[in-house]
Amino acid sequence: MKKWLIIIIFTAVLLRIGFIFSVPDWWAPDEYPHYFYIEKILTDKKLPISKPEFPEYECYQPPLYYIFSALILKLTGAKKIPFFIESLEKPERSFSYNIIILRIISVILSFINLIFLYLIVKKVFKGDNFSKIICLAFFAFLPSFVSNSFSITNDVLSNLIGTILIFLLLKERTFRNDTLLGLFSGLGIIIKPNLLVFFPIIIIFLIGKSNNLTGFIKSFLLILSISLLISIAYFLRNYNIYGTPVAINPGVEVSFNIFNKGFNSVHRVLRNSFWSFWAAFGRIYEFKLNKFIYLFYFFPITLIAIYGIIKCIANKIEETIQNNLTFWIIAVTIFIGSSIGYSLVYEINCSWGKYFFPVLPLISILFIAGLKITLKKYYRLVSIIFVISLVLIDIKFLIEFILC
Repeated sequence: MKKWLIIIIFTAVLLRIGFIFSVPDWWAPDEYPHYFYIEKILTDKKLPISKPEFPEYECYQPPLYYIFSALILKLTGAKKIPFFIESLEKPERSFSYNIIILRIISVILSFINLIFLYLIVKKVFKGDNFSKIICLAFFAFLPSFVSNSFSITNDVLSNLIGTILIFLLLKERTFRNDTLLGLFSGLGIIIKPNLLVFFPIIIIFLIGKSNNLTGFIKSFLLILSISLLISIAYFLRNYNIYGTPVAINPGVEVSFNIFNKGFNSVHRVLRNSFWSFWAAFGRIYEFKLNKFIYLFYFFPITLIAIYGIIKCIANKIEETIQNNLTFWIIAVTIFIGSSIGYSLVYEINCSWGKYFFPVLPLISILFIAGLKITLKKYYRLVSIIFVISLVLIDIKFLIEFILC
């Protein structure tokens, strides 16, 4: 088990390092707008104001990742680097220290994320080392997640916090664990707005795990008070500048009546979310696979996994995941549902599958458990082939970037 753990983590980190040096400047999703935010903190010594145009449109994001990154650059003596709009259209590799160091930070954070996932699957697949390895490999080599975990973006820290929150929710309810849950919930709020969705998930989990109403109230108030203590300044600043406690794409027109959306809008969001969840690279995910691979490979295996989970619910089988199965399904449904709702509300939004990644540990567990239940004696063979295919897709994209 430990040998395979080392092999998977080493290969995953090596792949990401390969992308660090092969992907041209700013050719990861919104990489320059995220870097612009960091550089503004360095040069102006204050948080920038968001505008609905390039490159200021990411400046509404909560500040923790950007302050942390700016601090890293300042401590390591980084200097301002020139930006040319042409670099978004044609590949350029400046090998700038700033870009390389920030991408390396992303890889380090994704490495820590893998460690926490391993701690989670150890608790879930007890006595099933093969499923632990496959689940870890799925998480490590999922192409779009690889794309998301070497670039300059607050997603890498958001995804790590999501994994830590899941890890803490699976632990026993104690004062120490609830304090940590409040701490990381608060940090999540000042990293990325989508982590606010963890609050209804936490509430539902506490209701299910608390022995009585008093225990639930104590845990919830402790978590809430610590989270607010950490995030209150962020809410007040947003209200003062943007007129709302949670600023999301300020200046961009929104339509809050999701139910007025037609079939084309819903189809676009579901389609884009699906293919970009599985395999997409590039500044606007222009590096992708043939549509038939998504339709006739990833879609069927997704249905197989979903069928397995439905079968698990109906027949109460697979004891290793049964205890927390309801919670996991609710958590994933809430997070994916909110992400799809967000994409429908903001017409300008491209509805990327990366929005699901804060709950990727739960998606990974459910996916692997679903395959195991459905495929039975073919589970090992199919799982190995599937993981190998993910690695080969990663290598394909890596070669494309090297040659571009």
